[in-house]
Amino acid sequence: MGVNFFFFQGNTSESPNILIKEVTKTIEGPIQVYKHKTKKLTRLPESVRKDRKLHVVASTRIPNDDHTHVVTAIYAEKDGKVTLFDHKEPKPWLHFNKRTTLGIAYGVSNIETSTQFSANHRLLSVKRFHVELHGNARTDKTWFGGIQLRYSF
Repeated sequence: MGVNFFFFQGNTSESPNILIKEVTKTIEGPIQVYKHKTKKLTRLPESVRKDRKLHVVASTRIPNDDHTHVVTAIYAEKDGKVTLFDHKEPKPWLHFNKRTTLGIAYGVSNIETSTQFSANHRLLSVKRFHVELHGNARTDKTWFGGIQLRYSF
């Protein structure tokens, strides 16, 4: 059986989904699908959730640095097409995430060239605000250590 895979991406279950890529594969044998009530647990567009001829083949949550994604595969009975929906989950209000970044920069400091080494360790996030431990050291023998509040957009 020939199956067409369509890759869509959207930010909310009600937003228009954007076609990313289309791939055709051949599958041997029957396809196992989940019960119709499973669609209510995923963040699929309303039209997909209500259509009883569209079935969930697979769904998974993919953690990411800033956003978690839920990818769900839907099988259509009438034409054998499988469509993948990628839903970007909203940021949680409070998130304890341990993320460390290291950096190096070269530039001008006090009218002399300088190299700077920096480190950040994120302690927690409140929506787009991040509380981090921050430190840096420069080749001109100055340094800084402290706590940092960062906003990401």
